[in-house]
Amino acid sequence: MLNLGSGDPEDAPFAGNAVWIPITTVHLRVPELNQLPTFWIRKDGAMLLGGRTLDRYGLPSFRIGPSLKVDDPYAGAVASASQPLAGRNDAYVRFQVKYGVVALTVNGYRVDDQDLKHLINTAAHVAHNLVASTQPAAGEFAAFGPAAGSQRPPEGVPLPHPGHNPAYATAAGNLGMLQENPHYLAHLLPRCPIPGIASGVLFGTLPGGTVGRMVWFEHGGAAWSRLS
Repeated sequence: MLNLGSGDPEDAPFAGNAVWIPITTVHLRVPELNQLPTFWIRKDGAMLLGGRTLDRYGLPSFRIGPSLKVDDPYAGAVASASQPLAGRNDAYVRFQVKYGVVALTVNGYRVDDQDLKHLINTAAHVAHNLVASTQPAAGEFAAFGPAAGSQRPPEGVPLPHPGHNPAYATAAGNLGMLQENPHYLAHLLPRCPIPGIASGVLFGTLPGGTVGRMVWFEHGGAAWSRLS
């Protein structure tokens, strides 16, 4: 009885805070996906309880999280776009979308050229499908968009830490600019070349008389609120 519950971790990926090493990961920068919530889809071989998998969407043994749930309206579209993942026969597959970057990870150190090409093509195929589900550029660049705080982004889209907002408001007052909803930039400039996701956006006349935006970008981490 003294040892009850203290056995070895189960033989499963990442069980008991353990990791599978090595792994191989493909990263692609896809700024259009800043319009979407952050999420992952993964297959790890662990037993899933009913209702947690994407079986109903044609992706058996895969699950979705953390911002998107199986019953979310957008889950079906994401699962449909992610069908190429089913073509990977790896024990562990994880596809993540976060801060304008996609990452496809599988177990093992991959050196076979054909396997690596298939891994890259799979990541690119899913990313392309997801981009097709996003909105094209919308809005007049020289016009002020929705004000900061006037609209909430989709559930799961990262928000700037509340401690940053007073600094953005102060900068707007000092520069005579307007504080714009940062998520609006993802729709205004879907292919924005700057890495990360907009945290603070000021609209107005820049030094020299040009109308434009001053933007602070974040690449993720503790500076961001996890909830929208």
